[in-house]
Amino acid sequence: RRPSAASSLLLMLLTSISPRTVLTFHVVVWRPTSRRFGATIAGADDKEAAAPAAIARNSASDAFANACSAGSSWQYEIVCTYPPLNRRVSLPLPKALCQLDPERFPSTSQARKAVNHRTILITRSKCTTYSNDNELGTAISGRNNIIGETNAVLQDCDVVSVRRRLDSATCYPQRATQYCDPPFEVISRSRSPIEVLYEDDCIAVVNKPESLDTIGEKRKDLQSMLPFILRPPTTTAHFGAGRNARSSAVTPLMLPRPVHRLDRATSGCVLVAKTKEAMSRYSQMFATRCGMQKSYMAIVLGVPKLVDVSASYSDEVVHVEGKAFFTVDYPIEGKDAVTLWRTVATCSSDPWGTISLVHLIPKTGRNHQIRRHLRYCLGSAIVGDAKYGGAVHSRAEKMEQLEARNDKGMFLCSNALSFEGTHNTDDHGEERRISVQTPLPEKFSAILGQDAYRT
Repeated sequence: RRPSAASSLLLMLLTSISPRTVLTFHVVVWRPTSRRFGATIAGADDKEAAAPAAIARNSASDAFANACSAGSSWQYEIVCTYPPLNRRVSLPLPKALCQLDPERFPSTSQARKAVNHRTILITRSKCTTYSNDNELGTAISGRNNIIGETNAVLQDCDVVSVRRRLDSATCYPQRATQYCDPPFEVISRSRSPIEVLYEDDCIAVVNKPESLDTIGEKRKDLQSMLPFILRPPTTTAHFGAGRNARSSAVTPLMLPRPVHRLDRATSGCVLVAKTKEAMSRYSQMFATRCGMQKSYMAIVLGVPKLVDVSASYSDEVVHVEGKAFFTVDYPIEGKDAVTLWRTVATCSSDPWGTISLVHLIPKTGRNHQIRRHLRYCLGSAIVGDAKYGGAVHSRAEKMEQLEARNDKGMFLCSNALSFEGTHNTDDHGEERRISVQTPLPEKFSAILGQDAYRT
């Protein structure tokens, strides 16, 4: 059976086996400081602001392979190895596991669970017997390995091994994730790596790629990837405000969870909670918008201007961090909805004609608030937003141009997140404001070009 793409991707990382049967799979790991990705903490120096992070990249590229030699690695221990069945009848992998080790796999459901958690390694061998453990180890360390799947059929000479991921301080342990490997389908589907913009013992901020659900199908969403790129809270973690912060113990979540969501087609900053206290506190901040500010950048068709006279619109500017914003106040589904906006750049771009880069700050959090306000109140749909009139032309030659330039998807990015760090205090017991920024996706600059007029 031909191995799946995910299995092939993982097995490309297999490099060696030690005498103690510890397999080493190299994965690129960056540990950027918060300054590198624009994360800042008010009142903190560079040393305090440094935030370790881990980013797993697709190993298929040359850049990945080159970085492996200098990066950290995950280690997988071979728990046990079973000799070939040496029989002529081929068996499905779950049934074969039950025959190989009835104590570890008393039922096919238990065996299937182990396979689904990617703990079974199959070595395609040419012989059925091995004179010693070294010969068997040499066979396992070769390239004829696949990760077992439930529909795999075990052949006569196949060597089956049970593996586990060794605990590491840079990610959550396997006993918490249940899975031996990260969801490589998430990595392969993402156009860019999932960057950790800020991280401490209680929270983290990650850069969600577009075309990825924040919380969706298991092992195919951002939430499934978080345990493999974030470190668990330490035993000395604390949560609270003021001078009592350091004496307030935390209750770690079993796995990190997103505090809020971004639309599937929207990229950018997502706040993640590692403790129950952080989840409760920051969820409340998002609900009330008290102490929490999100910033978005979008490329829209035309130049935004008021088209719905029923919308409350003020020519008086509102200054935010030294920038002048206009206000749109128009209810959505019977609820108040307020968005601050300003035009940053205007240019002409094929095939859309005149387009504008717009900076937006939602003061409320309604469903598709930014997309609706731009389309119905300002008459400028977001480029690539098929739901609200921003889809590209359907002509085949135009679509081929977009494919070549990688100008696909919706041009909306949550580029900044700023909030009161209630769990983070300075030496005087005062809360620090945490501000995180991420650069705009490369496709933004590709569509804007060099002749954009910036205001």
